Amino acid sequence: MSTYRSIICGKPVTHIVLVRTSEWRSIVRIMIVVVTLLLSGCATTQNSYVPPSKDKDEVATITSSWVRNGLSDWEGYNIETIDGKYVSYGLMDKDWVTFNIGSGKRKLIVYSEYNKTFGGSCPCEAYAELSFTAEPRNNYMVTGEVNGLSVDFWIIDKETNEKVSEKSSGDKRRQPQGVYIPM
Repeated sequence: MSTYRSIICGKPVTHIVLVRTSEWRSIVRIMIVVVTLLLSGCATTQNSYVPPSKDKDEVATITSSWVRNGLSDWEGYNIETIDGKYVSYGLMDKDWVTFNIGSGKRKLIVYSEYNKTFGGSCPCEAYAELSFTAEPRNNYMVTGEVNGLSVDFWIIDKETNEKVSEKSSGDKRRQPQGVYIPM
């Protein structure tokens, strides 16, 4: 603690300072370290998908898809990884998200979140691996179909609705607590 004197409105005043300059420096250093640690978690992109920065003539797109047939009957098909790199949805909803991808052979891990009954044993999810060859300037979509205890996945060309990948199946898993229901 230290004091200093000043004059306010013509009257002498004594100010008491509870924190010394060296203590402020320590507090500021600690705050900088905490903020740096918090932001470094956001900056780690070591295994995150980074869309290509190529010319638009060499880039294709791929979109997730959602279908809702009622309050308790819906299914969504999303992308988990592209070429082994995790995609980040950030603050975006997962339904109908489009990612730029480079042309050529691509390998995706896709997943479905779905619910087919009211009060049943779902919402559930299933995962599968898909491979396809992306052509420049084409737009693709991940889609599929729930078949009892498994889900079939495939990729279509959005313009022609033609399948561009082989069908791949994933088995049903009960979804954990944080259930996402698209509106």
